[in-house]
Amino acid sequence: MTYSSASEPARGRSHLTAWDEQLRYWRRQLDGMTVAELPVGRSTRPGTDTSGADATATVAFDVPAWASAGLADLAERQGMSVLELAVAAVQIMVARYTGNEDVTVALAVDRPANVVLLRSQLSGSGSVSGFLAKLRATIADARANADVPFQRVSSELGLADPVPTLVFGEDAAPQPAADLALRLAWRGDSLRGALVYRTARFDAETADRLAGSLLRVFEAMAADSEGALARVDAVGGADRARLLRELIDTDHAISPATLPELFETAVAANPDLPAVWSDGGRLSFTELDAAANRLARMLIDRGAGPEGVVALVLPRSVQIVVAQVAAAKAGAAFLPVDPGYPPQRIEFMLRDAQPVVVVTLAELVAGLPATGSTSVVVLDDPDTGAALAELSDGAVTDRERRAPLLVDHPAYVIYTSGSTGRPKGVVVSHRGLASFSAAEADRYQVRAGDRILQFSSPSFDASVLELCMSLPVGAALVVPPPGPLLGERLAGVLERWDVTHALIPPAALATVPEPAARDGLPAFRTVIVGGDACSAELVARWAPGRRMINSYGPTESTVVTTWSDPLSPGGVPPIGRPIWNTRVYVLDAALRPVPLGVAGELYVAGAGLARGYLDRPGLTAERFVANPFGVPGERMYRTGDVVRWNTNGELEFLGRADEQVKIRGFRVEPGEIETALSAHPSVAEAVVVARKDQPGPSRLVAYVVPVNGSADPSALRAYLGGLLPDYMVPAAFVTLPQLPLSHNGKLDRRALPAPDPAATTGSGYRPPRTPTERALTRIWADVLGVREVGIDEDFFELGGDSILNFLVMSRIRAAFGVELPPRTLFDARTVARLAELIPEHGHVEAPIAPVPRGSALPLSPAQRRLRFLDDLTPGGTEYNTGIGLRLSGPLNHAALRSALDSLAMRHESLRTTFDTVDGQAVQLVAPYGAIPLRWIELSTVDADERDALLDQALADELNRPFDLRQGPLTRAVLVRLAVDEHVLLLSQHHIVTDGWSVRILVDELAALYAGAAGRRSNCRPTGPAPTCVRPPAPYTAGIWHRIWSGG
Repeated sequence: MTYSSASEPARGRSHLTAWDEQLRYWRRQLDGMTVAELPVGRSTRPGTDTSGADATATVAFDVPAWASAGLADLAERQGMSVLELAVAAVQIMVARYTGNEDVTVALAVDRPANVVLLRSQLSGSGSVSGFLAKLRATIADARANADVPFQRVSSELGLADPVPTLVFGEDAAPQPAADLALRLAWRGDSLRGALVYRTARFDAETADRLAGSLLRVFEAMAADSEGALARVDAVGGADRARLLRELIDTDHAISPATLPELFETAVAANPDLPAVWSDGGRLSFTELDAAANRLARMLIDRGAGPEGVVALVLPRSVQIVVAQVAAAKAGAAFLPVDPGYPPQRIEFMLRDAQPVVVVTLAELVAGLPATGSTSVVVLDDPDTGAALAELSDGAVTDRERRAPLLVDHPAYVIYTSGSTGRPKGVVVSHRGLASFSAAEADRYQVRAGDRILQFSSPSFDASVLELCMSLPVGAALVVPPPGPLLGERLAGVLERWDVTHALIPPAALATVPEPAARDGLPAFRTVIVGGDACSAELVARWAPGRRMINSYGPTESTVVTTWSDPLSPGGVPPIGRPIWNTRVYVLDAALRPVPLGVAGELYVAGAGLARGYLDRPGLTAERFVANPFGVPGERMYRTGDVVRWNTNGELEFLGRADEQVKIRGFRVEPGEIETALSAHPSVAEAVVVARKDQPGPSRLVAYVVPVNGSADPSALRAYLGGLLPDYMVPAAFVTLPQLPLSHNGKLDRRALPAPDPAATTGSGYRPPRTPTERALTRIWADVLGVREVGIDEDFFELGGDSILNFLVMSRIRAAFGVELPPRTLFDARTVARLAELIPEHGHVEAPIAPVPRGSALPLSPAQRRLRFLDDLTPGGTEYNTGIGLRLSGPLNHAALRSALDSLAMRHESLRTTFDTVDGQAVQLVAPYGAIPLRWIELSTVDADERDALLDQALADELNRPFDLRQGPLTRAVLVRLAVDEHVLLLSQHHIVTDGWSVRILVDELAALYAGAAGRRSNCRPTGPAPTCVRPPAPYTAGIWHRIWSGG
């Protein structure tokens, strides 16, 4: 957009000096200025007539007579005009909507400049009148330097278009275009405002909300000009009532109860139903109650009771279920300790929590630290079994406990990562458990007799979700066999045990084969995702035909704070609304509610709030603060998560206000890892960040400055592995001579380099020697995202983890036809060792013979289902998928076109359509095909609009239906952002692709493009369209499925 300011008059050289002085003023005044972005309600749609881009609309509002009079009086006292007061009001509103306290607003003036930019700092604790005095001085200086035309100032300073929010009076001269402008005029005894907005930028609802907020600020200024500026709120009236009442009205009459009371009620209602399923058989509610009563009496005899802690050093097992219930019956809080944690971590937890009793198994006792006077109960010790058999299995009452058990006593303690390097124990009472359990039963639709998978690590608070979802309702916990639950193994557990409900983190859920998700697991009614962000692709795969709920919550608020409605395919799921008897607030730094659609920090209050951190009163006071919106004495928890309310009244998760991250569903404070790293003698400085430089989950990367110029990543990884859980050990280590700093001396995290894949190859590199080793090194390199793998390199030192371990096992199964045990890579950590094991566990299956082409081919079960759904609701887009690639540097358009054509010739799925032949749904593979490429030009659009237009262009493409009969089912869109900057979107229908194959397509497209651009392609022109030397014919999904299923 070009500013349409008054023409610059001809001037003699005598004026140039004055202009130079004024330009120097504007350079000083506007140095470092950024235009705060107000929430956008609408973006210009690509391809529309740009002549309508400047179309505007107006929303008018009247300032009440009392407030108008107050503003006139305030203006007179301050020596300002009402129009200048309006600048202050707009600056306050913009600050509240953006969180930016450095705000610039444009004001129309009767000077040659026509418009001046007024920059104010709204930080600090001053009064409204004090802020106005500073603004008055700024306006005076601006007027004194307003001889230079605004267009000249903009050009000299390189200011971005358009102008910031503009304020002008009714008689102002023609003004430069602005996305938002306030026109103010008197109408009798009252002020009338008109908010003029570009309809390409804002919708009417957003403009109405902005106008209402502006009116609220006007009224606050008129009512109390001596009040604190920080207390001026831009949210009022109906919006405030919606944010603080309607959206968080979650009251449900649930009487508080302790965990033993909830369990014993379920026992009375369902005495013979199974409470626990495992390979050892079933345990009924009556049997579980009896076993827990005996153990509770032993714990009481050893000193356990209210306000005490019982540590449970136990794996996922029947024993930990018994022990959790027993500790609760004794009145103590149970502390689950994952025995897979490093010994030093376990030692810290036990030393910090000071449990009165430790419950464990014989095989784990030797690995426990010295417990001093703490009693240890070894459940599978024969002496313990004999002692338990002598105890009564009747109900445990307060008469036997060391003190009466109350709902405000601790129920459990869960340790989470600590930013200072010290983990912290979160103490949660019984008070919120009854409400939480009842809410789970309602939202997840749990009923007596259902089966809940015990998926989570015992030390993760999701294990409490599984406990409260099952036993109090009369449902059973299913204890899986030991080992990681991923991929086919996870699908097998779900199917074998007829699991009806499970909470599975997105990273683990993504490993389950798509056929199992689409067509298998008939008993699996409810899938709960949580612990990390859930993708739209996962929703598209798992939600149809099931109840899928996205659940969110910090440990400090009884596991779950908010959850979504049942999900449907289409878009990234929100984290939803607060659960029963829980209130959430989205606040700014001054604890003011932020307007709808504006990002703020999430605070939580309600029945489920934790008591605080174990023996950490200072940290508890810092994170659990007084609730200004509740009854006196009520607290709320500061989560550190940044969210916003959308127009549907649901919360959307945006990120963190601090550096805390989620890795594999676990909350991780990088500061704790940094503290541990910095204690190593070879490390001078250390920084740990979560990066996502390749497809898949985020991974931790450690940046270290060595003491003597070098540090051994293997030694550092082993050192951390002895201190921290495996999910907290960085996947990559990068050595730097010094940490990058910003101009103000702070760490510049954006300047931290991505790990170099080449740097992961050690100096002792040995290449593969056999076909098996060559195949394995290719698999490892592809999964780990490195360029080259030597046969002696350690899988986990190259960045491997349990999720990537599963991917390697899946690739090995596909390549060699062998089924290796899930923990093989943990024992055979090098390619050389792994290659030796493959013949020991199986043989290479004979390759599947390609079927003849030229005829209709059958559909796989997943394809049949998608084809049926398309026939049922033609034109739907819920199964559209896509991946966007940002292309930087000169783009060879002909090479890109050639690469897309070659890709279509290499993969039959890209040339496949779906039709009906003789009454049967079939797939038809065309001998030739192409991927259509559509071009969108955005390089001529203003920079500040470009991102919004790009988002809309990509969304429009993904919302275009595919025709399964006519095809093509793969399309490409190329968006030009600048001469050397493009975005390429590949969109496909899910019937021809899945999340696993996208990476292959992208890698091949990059290789084909490089070959075409460098004239090294294996493609040769044979007529109008290039074709490639084709690899052996691939297998269609339907044929592959039938061969392996024996059909």
